[in-house]
Amino acid sequence: MKRKTKTFFRAGAQVFLAVIITFVLILVFQKPFDTVHHDLRILVTGDVHGRFFDSTYTSDALRPSLQNVSYYVDSIRNAEGEGNVLLIDAGDFLQGDNATYYYNFVDTLSPHLASRMMSYMGYDAWVVGNHDIEAGHPVFDRVSSELDGCGIVTLAGNTPGEDGQNYFQEYKIFKKAGLKVLLIGYTNANIDNWVSKDVTYGMDFKSIASVAESRVKALRKRYRPDVVIVAMHSGTGQGNGKELENEALDVFNSVEGVDLVIAAHDHSQLTQDKGIPCLLN
Repeated sequence: MKRKTKTFFRAGAQVFLAVIITFVLILVFQKPFDTVHHDLRILVTGDVHGRFFDSTYTSDALRPSLQNVSYYVDSIRNAEGEGNVLLIDAGDFLQGDNATYYYNFVDTLSPHLASRMMSYMGYDAWVVGNHDIEAGHPVFDRVSSELDGCGIVTLAGNTPGEDGQNYFQEYKIFKKAGLKVLLIGYTNANIDNWVSKDVTYGMDFKSIASVAESRVKALRKRYRPDVVIVAMHSGTGQGNGKELENEALDVFNSVEGVDLVIAAHDHSQLTQDKGIPCLLN
């Protein structure tokens, strides 16, 4: 098999725009007598901040929103086939807009709008962000439970409780484009410095780089995946190991066995390609 090299995405949003990244992963498996190509489309939203609809609530003006993204996702699935597409949100989904606030704290009995949006759009996974945690247990526990009922996994593998077990799921295996894809998710390790323990009780937040160093190796050995993706709600940083809030480049530079690093949180866009064909749409 031709060895894959690592690619990095910083999936973010400008203040007014939730963006989606399309990553085309083309893997070439070389056997003695043939070559097999696998085209995997990885779609990523990050820092949506509740921007589900194009309404501004106060005028007839329209704004970019997840509603626009939904049409794009549908077009990719129709063109490439649903089995060749992986849709991930990289965190901060539950805070920042009137509709989100309403379902967080006013209507706490109906299915949450965020869960309904993710289910409608067919997300595969949600990586928890710091503002998702900030909403509190009644909110993120409710949304996570509703997503689980829809087959959408909630990931944050650096959230150990007192028993050492992660509060959220750490990873999930997907079969996409004829490949075994291992998706590992992490939330921001700096949450304890922003959010009171009254809100985050039952979990701690460990450095992503330190956790990933051992866990990627162990999970690769256990599952032998064709593709390993690490998606995190953490800023890019300088890659110097000194910024707990921004660890993406730390993971990118130091953790072996990762084919794609996806990062959100710092609200900017960047792609660094080191070998895998990569396309941003």
